Amino acid sequence: MNPISLPSRILIILFLLSPIICFAQVDNYCVKAKKVIKLIQKEHFSAREINEEYALQVSELLIDYLDPSENIFSIKDVEKIKTLAPVLLKELEGEGCEFLTQIVDSFIERLNVKEQILIQLTDYQWEKNIGEASFSVTKEGDHLAGNEFEEDMKFSFNAELITEYLIEQEENAPFDAAAFQAKGQGFVARERCQYERLRTNKTAAEKYVGNAFLNSIASAFDPHTNYHSEEEQNDYMAQISLESFSFGFETELNASGEIEIIGLVPGSSAWDSNQLNEGDILLSVKVAKGESKEFSCAETEEAVKLISAFDLRTATFTVKKKSGKTVDVELYKSSQVATENIVQSFILEGEKKIGYIYLPSFYTEEVDGKGSGDAVAKELIKLKREGIDALIFDLRDNGGGGFMEALKIAGMFIDYGAVSMTDIHEREPQIFKDQARGKLFSAPLILLQNGLSASASELFAATMQDYNRALIVGSPSFGKSTIQRVLPLSMLKTSKLKVNVSSSGYVRTTIGKFYRVTGQSHQKEGVQPDILLPESIVYERFGEDTYPNPLEKDVLDKDSYFKPLTEIPKETIIANSKKRVTESAAFQQLLEENRLLRKMETDAFTVSMETMYPLVKIMQTAGDYKEETEAPYKAKMPTYLQSFATKSESMKTFNESMLEVLETNIYVREAYQIGLELISQ
Repeated sequence: MNPISLPSRILIILFLLSPIICFAQVDNYCVKAKKVIKLIQKEHFSAREINEEYALQVSELLIDYLDPSENIFSIKDVEKIKTLAPVLLKELEGEGCEFLTQIVDSFIERLNVKEQILIQLTDYQWEKNIGEASFSVTKEGDHLAGNEFEEDMKFSFNAELITEYLIEQEENAPFDAAAFQAKGQGFVARERCQYERLRTNKTAAEKYVGNAFLNSIASAFDPHTNYHSEEEQNDYMAQISLESFSFGFETELNASGEIEIIGLVPGSSAWDSNQLNEGDILLSVKVAKGESKEFSCAETEEAVKLISAFDLRTATFTVKKKSGKTVDVELYKSSQVATENIVQSFILEGEKKIGYIYLPSFYTEEVDGKGSGDAVAKELIKLKREGIDALIFDLRDNGGGGFMEALKIAGMFIDYGAVSMTDIHEREPQIFKDQARGKLFSAPLILLQNGLSASASELFAATMQDYNRALIVGSPSFGKSTIQRVLPLSMLKTSKLKVNVSSSGYVRTTIGKFYRVTGQSHQKEGVQPDILLPESIVYERFGEDTYPNPLEKDVLDKDSYFKPLTEIPKETIIANSKKRVTESAAFQQLLEENRLLRKMETDAFTVSMETMYPLVKIMQTAGDYKEETEAPYKAKMPTYLQSFATKSESMKTFNESMLEVLETNIYVREAYQIGLELISQ
């Protein structure tokens, strides 16, 4: 029986199209690994011992980085690499670079094996029905068996081909055999192209494997400690410049070789779209004149040139969300970032007038020296003038950001007192208090969160929960309560290491943890909602507890001053919410799809167009369930934004789309109903 993990299409794009300027061979990466370890051990909150267990985890992480799709190394290859862990440990404690040399050679050898298989598949007749398999959206798959590697790879590719074909098909469209075969041929050509430079250029392979090795060395301390080459850091700094004429997102090539969005520029069309988040993957771009490019292999460079063209004003990006769902987002370029309306708000007007704010991230001082805290404060003042009776603050998919910005925003909803506590490496535990006494907003507050609400989002939610200031609605959050800092390797002033080894590169290191005002932590467990709403099980593959080596949850033994409000009576609200969920066709559809996915994890089924179709549709709608009935409110732009909303045709289209989402989204609708009950208390 063949295991399948969706979405499993992972593209190895990397920096293969850029000129290779290699300052070091394999040996230099081994020496630099010791510098990375030394810096982390000096600065990390809870640096682990460098022993055989550590070396084994480095080996396992390196396998994941080099073969994220699990179709390069066989199970036997994986076991062989793991047996090299003692060699790695000996070299980290002494001299030598045999471990990394063998990995490079093995990687190139396996790419050549894969190339031969792909050549044989060039004219292969792909099938609609390919046999039995198990299916999981909550965990990754397994590497292919060595003795049946070719057949297993063929099966795996055929299953992915069926999935990709179905994603692009209109509902009830007849099967197009010619298009299916053509797509299969393109599939093979793309797969061959993606690995060509690594396979044929040993210097490129050494650089790729070397950087993956350094990242594995760092990540073995904890999931959020990472290595970045100087090139990656420089690219990031160039992208976040607000002077550029752009669509407003920053990207990097992630460990899987995908072009990943790592930040949104406040005030840009990417930010305002409310459809993009950190962690989204760019798949393709289509410009107004109809030209389309995929962000894969040889077309990546062309795609980047296309979207960077000065005369290009609008484009439609196809993006893969963390849930696996793909969405098309139309964006427009702006030559400068607007300093107003960075945090967009809306009004849900029905029986009561309830405000709505969606914050994609807690950005820090990126506009006029001001961060998200200042923007939220301005928006709250304006919403109060509109006469709202309550506020929905949407933190879904918000992966965090600036610690201090989260503290500022939390302080706007409480009178005074502690907001959070930290425990930083080699420092005394510290209490962070609300710096601005008095509430900026005192009406009822509902916070929406999901499994991708992380870090700073969790700080904000936990503080509101501890103060009884808000009801947290949704599902358990991500579970990250650690603090990171980016450190240059060059900060190691003296070293017995070889002086000719470059000190370029950066390490993002976990330097501490933050805690709730009670001293408790949400590490690995997440902030638990007061009112639990169903969520697609697709999100179960995310979360701090899914990593192989997260830091453990603990308690900070330090008293802080905080005065919670009277506890919000929740029993009736929870009962009414459960009743509405039971009566909601959209929520019941979500639950039924979860049951189907659970069943397919345990029961084998025949992989075919017919069986995969409902699964693909589930993946496409994950997190975006809509009510078909009329909403109990009308979504509107605030008065002060109505003229701005029609400033251009693209802005008008976007805002009309956003208003429709607010009226149909099941989570926003339920939050509104909960808001009505809070107002009536």
